[in-house]
Amino acid sequence: MLPECQRCLSLDLRCPGPRTGVLFVHTVPDRRQQLTTKTKQHISTSQDSAVAICRDRQACAHDSLATHLSKLPGPQPSRGGAFDQLFVTHFIESFGVVKPASGLRVPTISWVDDLPSFFTSALPPAVKHSIRAASMISYGTLSRDANIQNQAHHWYMTALRDLQRFLSRDGVSVTEGMICAAVMLIHFETWAGTRPKAWLFHVKGAAKMIEAMGPASCREGFMHRLFSHMRLQVFIQSLSENSLHAFASHEWMTKPYEIHPGMLFDHVVDLCFYVQRCLVAAQRLVASPGPERNRDLEMMLRMLIQDAESQSRFWASTYMPGMLAPAGEHGTGEKRDNGTLELVPGKVFRNFPTAVLLSLYNAANLMNIRLLALVGDDDGSPRSHPQLMPSVGSPKYVERMRQHAQSILSAMEFINAKPSGPGPNRGTIMMSLQLKVLSLWSPFLDQRSAAAALLHGEKVQSGGFASMAAETEDYFADLARSILRDFPLE
Repeated sequence: MLPECQRCLSLDLRCPGPRTGVLFVHTVPDRRQQLTTKTKQHISTSQDSAVAICRDRQACAHDSLATHLSKLPGPQPSRGGAFDQLFVTHFIESFGVVKPASGLRVPTISWVDDLPSFFTSALPPAVKHSIRAASMISYGTLSRDANIQNQAHHWYMTALRDLQRFLSRDGVSVTEGMICAAVMLIHFETWAGTRPKAWLFHVKGAAKMIEAMGPASCREGFMHRLFSHMRLQVFIQSLSENSLHAFASHEWMTKPYEIHPGMLFDHVVDLCFYVQRCLVAAQRLVASPGPERNRDLEMMLRMLIQDAESQSRFWASTYMPGMLAPAGEHGTGEKRDNGTLELVPGKVFRNFPTAVLLSLYNAANLMNIRLLALVGDDDGSPRSHPQLMPSVGSPKYVERMRQHAQSILSAMEFINAKPSGPGPNRGTIMMSLQLKVLSLWSPFLDQRSAAAALLHGEKVQSGGFASMAAETEDYFADLARSILRDFPLE
């Protein structure tokens, strides 16, 4: 939440926060008043020497005009730069709100910290226009300023036209600036939602440009930070197409992190891509012809599920202890018999980002464990690790399914109850994927219904994620429905 001043509080207005940066104040004296005084003095003198004034009229007029012009103020600095700084500063600060729990190793700099430098760099107009559009729409929405929002839409259309024109040139090479422009258009659409799934089209375009540069280009600097930011969005975009993205490959999951190892957020996105591999394999298995399931596909799916489970346990053991609230404060964690740390639903979230990250972890686990129903417990593969996964249909299996699902609802309840966060409705938007997964993959009707109701709520429908509420075949919905039909738990 932005800080509120006393004036806005007294007028019952939403305060846009302090205006930081350079402010220009007009302090030039009133020249009209000076000219009026000089004219009166001139008239008084002329009464005593009218003949002299008439004789020298042209010379006096010329001297007066020259004196006047010399005292006029020079060109005043444009206010555009100051407002750009204001909007971009608030855009950067909105990302600064999302900080993980204390004691966890996290990046010290974000990709958004590089945005101000783009305004002073010799880059194509599309870059600056896209940054201006996204930063203006976020500021205008938070401050409820319709004029700023309208101007943001103007700059969005300008940036879109500039970007299309630039990329249509023959022999054009992809640059960091053009990728940044596409990413800023993504953020504009998550705020504005000009049309359904518009933000996903920009995600797909930005991902293609990153692919063209190759994984080695994402190991350091701005591209490394931007790539880390983009991975979750690419995961969502490929889920919406029921496909597996190149970013889920071993090369793209390892090479960009050769210099700077992955951290908390990177590893939970790794888990998401592990599960996405399982979803694609399961989709192939269900679609395999004949009454007999393809044994090779079953074995492959079982190994992929176990790989995802191993990644899940790595993330939980590495990061979850630092994310859980201390006992007696907001909740605690419990040690299970197998030594893993499990969540106590609804009572573990330290703050807003903790709730979002843990709900993402639970959404990935919910899908992965549900897929286990397709392959059962009988595993003849040499990589079998049955102790990692509960037996399908066992009380432990049912309990874990319900726990992961309920933790997502608890995170949503926690975020809605928070008096502060990244802005109006932004908390719900950052939970949209998790709610979509819950609405499809929970085996329990009450949880699916609760998630669907939240997706159809005003907070989601007012932004760029409104299309997630639609009952379509994307997000592997057909696969989820077939498992729900063939392997019910209630």
